[in-house]
Amino acid sequence: MAAISARVPLPPAPPRPRSETEPMSEHVALLQIDIVDSTKLGEALGDVAMSALWTEHDRLARDLLREWRGREIDKSDGFLLMFADAGDAVGYALAYRRALSRLSRPLKARSGLHVGPVIVRENPGDDVARGAKPIEIDGSAKPLAARVMALANGGQILITGEARAALGSTAHKTVAHGHWRLKGLALPIELFEVGDETSAFLPPPDSDKVHRVVRDGDLWVPRRAVPTSLPVERDAFVGRVDSLQDLRRRVEAGARLISILGPGGIGKTRLAQHFGWMALGDFPGGVWFCNLSSATTLDGVLHAVAAGLQLPLGGSDPLRHIGSAIAGRGRCMVILDNLEQVGQFSEETFGYWMQFAPEAHFVVTSRISLGVAGDGVHNLSSLGLQDGLDLFARRARAVRTDFQIRTESFASANRLIKLLDGLPLAIELAASRTMVLSLEEILERMHERFRLLTSSRGRSPRHSTLRRTLDWSWDLLAPFERTAVAKLSVFEGGFTLAAYEAVVTADAGDGAPWSVDVLQALVEKSLVRCLEVDRFDMLLSIREFAKEKLVEGYALSGANPDTKARHAAYFASLDELTVRRTASKDVDNFVAACRWAIDERRAALLPPLLQVCWAALKLVGPFRVALQLAESAEGVLSHEDPGRGVVCSIAGSALQLMGIFAKAEERLEAAVSVARLHGDRRIEAIAGCALGECQLTRGDHPRALANFARSLELSIEIQDAQVRLLCLNSQASYHYARSELTVARESYEAAIELARAIGDRRWQGGILGNLANIEHAQGNGERATRLYEEALALSVSESDYRWAANTRCNLGMLYHQLGRSNEGKDFLETALLEIARMGNEHGAAIVHCNLGIVCSSLGLHEPALHHLRECAQAAEKAADMNLLSTANGYLAVQHARSGELDIARDLIRQAYDQAIAETDPMGSALLAAHRAEILFRSGDVSGGDVLLKAEEIAMSQNVHLLVEVVAALDAARACRQLAPAH
Repeated sequence: MAAISARVPLPPAPPRPRSETEPMSEHVALLQIDIVDSTKLGEALGDVAMSALWTEHDRLARDLLREWRGREIDKSDGFLLMFADAGDAVGYALAYRRALSRLSRPLKARSGLHVGPVIVRENPGDDVARGAKPIEIDGSAKPLAARVMALANGGQILITGEARAALGSTAHKTVAHGHWRLKGLALPIELFEVGDETSAFLPPPDSDKVHRVVRDGDLWVPRRAVPTSLPVERDAFVGRVDSLQDLRRRVEAGARLISILGPGGIGKTRLAQHFGWMALGDFPGGVWFCNLSSATTLDGVLHAVAAGLQLPLGGSDPLRHIGSAIAGRGRCMVILDNLEQVGQFSEETFGYWMQFAPEAHFVVTSRISLGVAGDGVHNLSSLGLQDGLDLFARRARAVRTDFQIRTESFASANRLIKLLDGLPLAIELAASRTMVLSLEEILERMHERFRLLTSSRGRSPRHSTLRRTLDWSWDLLAPFERTAVAKLSVFEGGFTLAAYEAVVTADAGDGAPWSVDVLQALVEKSLVRCLEVDRFDMLLSIREFAKEKLVEGYALSGANPDTKARHAAYFASLDELTVRRTASKDVDNFVAACRWAIDERRAALLPPLLQVCWAALKLVGPFRVALQLAESAEGVLSHEDPGRGVVCSIAGSALQLMGIFAKAEERLEAAVSVARLHGDRRIEAIAGCALGECQLTRGDHPRALANFARSLELSIEIQDAQVRLLCLNSQASYHYARSELTVARESYEAAIELARAIGDRRWQGGILGNLANIEHAQGNGERATRLYEEALALSVSESDYRWAANTRCNLGMLYHQLGRSNEGKDFLETALLEIARMGNEHGAAIVHCNLGIVCSSLGLHEPALHHLRECAQAAEKAADMNLLSTANGYLAVQHARSGELDIARDLIRQAYDQAIAETDPMGSALLAAHRAEILFRSGDVSGGDVLLKAEEIAMSQNVHLLVEVVAALDAARACRQLAPAH
């Protein structure tokens, strides 16, 4: 929906008599639009394809024109459009820009808007009949709109000061870009940019015909004539749009001191320099760059600043001398780069100069927070993935002109940028290695990052290697801060304050600084990042550097040096609910602690650590990691160790979720036996439930029911609400699988009542999803949708990726059955990606089956076959005969619908052979309906008898109201006329 602009009526021309052919003067809004690089695109696509794209584009543009009450005046590689209202013109420009991204080949346009008087001439009818435009417009407003458009960058909407005034109060975001002198105009014009959350809001560059000017007293001075000591940018600046916008907003809001903070190599200096060049037109007193990297004393600071100001330093009071010089330059910007090692002099230097020179603005770069009054901090973050890829490619082409990231290398490039933390220095150093290494070879050598990430090509010594950059930061730390940094390297993926205090500072001793002060100091020195409330981490490069320091022995004197043991003990102590709350964030910590305990053969720690790992991995995956950990732990525990029950239970549960049911049953039966032997009723109940789930999937219903009942008894006996929830849910699943929906609903409702009583939101989400399945099966679409959406929201909020994926799968099928098949397909494809990532092959098989059904309904024959075959293969591997039979039944129907009747008849016979009718009443009804459809399509009158049989099965098994069965029966009935009458 387009943002609503305030309507500011444009003054009409005064009424006066005129002839029909007399030109008419009007005050209008003129919008000039041009498609960027259209000629180049036309050469690449060819005339036919480009013509089709232009047709699509023109239809889109003209449909929008009706909506926004505009009039087309002229057309070339864009449009000249006229509007009576500036708000309509802006609304059109924004809607048009959004619409261009939805074309079959997305395009970018630049737009210029001006409001002013024009002369409107109507062409005679005969001329129009011969191809003339109905009207022509003349006047200076027309070329001005065109020149403003030509100045814009791709995707940018520039408007003149007159247009901004006519727009008035508006909901659209507008940013001023200063005054510009256009060749041929006597006075500069003011330009603004209008946009939305996707707009960069960066000023356009100068050109031969237009350049930015800045007011200096009564004179307009070209920006390029403003004095500066900024270094010339040696190569293209990449990314940082958000940072540049933030710096600009702060300056416009009146901030006089901005500190750009971040770790070494993150690009603070380059950002400050680029911002200085962008802001040059706003500071007639100049932008002055002062490099303080070599300064270590107050005298060194003063000499470095004087050099940056191009000021001879003399006199008895150099501090005042510099202040007077800055004050004399009026509105100016002073950039103080690399201040961290002399930050103690901040207040007496630029703190003093800020008072002395009230028009001056200061931008400081530092690895350390300075704490100066009035300081506005901009914490510079790593480059995003796309900007990181762009920077790598650009810098690689500087050393190898033919370099490009090919499609087959895209995944490797993504992984490399992530391993490099998005640090511009690390990315540039890695790119320099493309002279001798391929992208994949660089990635393979990332375990030697400090040898790999080095270059001497035109860099300062401390930026020539990543290690030197980090050494610079290390040298600025106090001893207790070095100790903390080294110990923090044991954390994988971040940490909380509680974890930090338990692992890093628990043995600090009475004389050590307060742990909170130490952590805050590390955040202020850009070695630790604060991700959110009570969540911190270190960049991977910093952590690898800190690991080396930990090995070198940086630990508090007399303290226990085994930081990894403390790390493992802390995470082993967490209860399941705590683990669940941080599962998606701390899973790497859990796994690392468990692997350490296995490597160190710490048998006592293994059972609790494995349970912590499984509590997280069953939510976020991948399940195979839990299986690997359990198998490795078995080699550490003795045969008599009661912890083997935990190990076997987790191995079996992981195998079950992976869809490897036969092996899962073996491990779970062993877990039940070991737990029973040692009296561990909790593990016996958990393993028994998982064992019953395997048996239920494989069609062994009596044993499944017995295991569910026994586990429920145990959960009541030990009064464990979490285990009881598990048992109630499993028992309900048993009844649901047998289409005993009333009994299933009762068990689910008992379970959700318990989940609410103990405040377990994760189980509430899971059980709501199962209750939605019942409503879905019974055709209650509205109620099922509401329950699914509530279940999905709960699962996402609790970071339960497994149940979220399951719910997306079921919701996708419901949307399909409600006539929203394309939307349902999107949900199913998302679910498939999530389930496959977690390693749930059996779950993926179910999603493939559903996608096959949806693709079939959308007429996508080959995708439907692909998904159904994937389902059949996975079901056969898992020995899930009912799912295999279902997949082959749908495959048979799909082949029949495309006329491949011999294949269809073979597949439906296979499906009947694979089915276990007594354990799958719905599947039996489906198969009979599918067979009837295939017979009808083959012209076989016996299809009528089979259809009657299908209807009888559906009624006798009480599945006649299930939506999937109804759909199959309706499809068969619709084909009945294809067979000759009896």
